[in-house]
Amino acid sequence: MNPVLTLNPVNEILGSIRDYLYQGENRLFQGEDADWHVESAFVQMRLFLETAGLLENLKAFQRLEATARKSFGANDWAEEIGEPYLVWGSKLRQYLKAVEIMLAEPQGAENN
Repeated sequence: MNPVLTLNPVNEILGSIRDYLYQGENRLFQGEDADWHVESAFVQMRLFLETAGLLENLKAFQRLEATARKSFGANDWAEEIGEPYLVWGSKLRQYLKAVEIMLAEPQGAENN
């Protein structure tokens, strides 16, 4: 017998992924290693896409993750804002935004 799985609310899942990215960014700004936090965010997104049945998106995401796995905490300098950023965290935020647009409950203006 296969148990029926239910997802937590999409906003809660996306919020957790965002929190891990935020923690990774904080570590980057403090000169510390952000790998674990970014990797955890990737794991959560991968599981979300799989559980939500978004299999074509999952395949594309897995290819991105395979490349990111070489250095989840890779960072670069953003000239336009004058600070470093997490390269793979930035790519993951594109997925977050797309899922949010498609599946998340609308948020108030204060959360945009």
